[in-house]
Amino acid sequence: MNLWRLMSFKLIFKLIIYYSKRLLKIRYTQDEILLNNYYDFLIKNNGIILKKKKRYFICKLYWNKQPLKLALRFGKHSDLYVYEQIFENNDYSIAIEKYKEFFYTQDLIIVDAGANIGLSVLYFKKFFPNSLILAIEPSYDNYLLLRINMYINKIHGILFFRKALWYKNTLCSILTDFRDQLDWSMRITENKNGNIEAITLSDIIYLLKYKFNKNHIDFLKIDIEGAEKELFISGAIQDHLKDIRMLVMEIHEEFIKKNYINKIMCDNNFFTCENGETSIYINSI
Repeated sequence: MNLWRLMSFKLIFKLIIYYSKRLLKIRYTQDEILLNNYYDFLIKNNGIILKKKKRYFICKLYWNKQPLKLALRFGKHSDLYVYEQIFENNDYSIAIEKYKEFFYTQDLIIVDAGANIGLSVLYFKKFFPNSLILAIEPSYDNYLLLRINMYINKIHGILFFRKALWYKNTLCSILTDFRDQLDWSMRITENKNGNIEAITLSDIIYLLKYKFNKNHIDFLKIDIEGAEKELFISGAIQDHLKDIRMLVMEIHEEFIKKNYINKIMCDNNFFTCENGETSIYINSI
């Protein structure tokens, strides 16, 4: 009832049109499909809409019987796909199991490069509530929802960076020409006239050392839509592999081959395991 109570008449009417077309086997529009997918998502997850804003909804649902509030965009965005990838497909579950198997699990330092709207951060906090997470996201719209999602869930221990992980200090800009061109496919390019500052692994290690008296990253997650190529080709990541206990990464083979990265990691005493599109590298030293 809460779901329908908070829907406008206009949205209800659109859903009625959509289901009528399905019943009559009439072709429906992409917007009608997106609307249906959003409310199917809420129903499937026993969710309700708490608040509607101009650019996003705040909803409440349950994951593993635990309440979870989410700010999600409606329409041609990737937010529902990101939720499915992280909370339904559990893309990071094997990485978390492996970390707990090999390393101490309290007070982790987690770096989430490509944090998107913060769903991976919320997932990591479910398993490591005392962790300090550095959340890095270059897109302004994604970054805004990242901040909102931490606030509405009362999540603490997050450092936010609206920056791009890159191999050197420079300016960057966002390109939207990759794959499905949605929010989770935005990629970064170096641009001296860009409006996004780069952040390097050296910057991060320096910050951890002098502000938090930490000399390593426990759990480094990288999902940066091909920019991992620049980190490996330049040697920027190799310079700090000794400072990383676990690297969890989606490799985009349109830019750099997985076998190339696997060899580098093996040569630096990491062993590898896979979970779907996620590559997991564990420091054996």
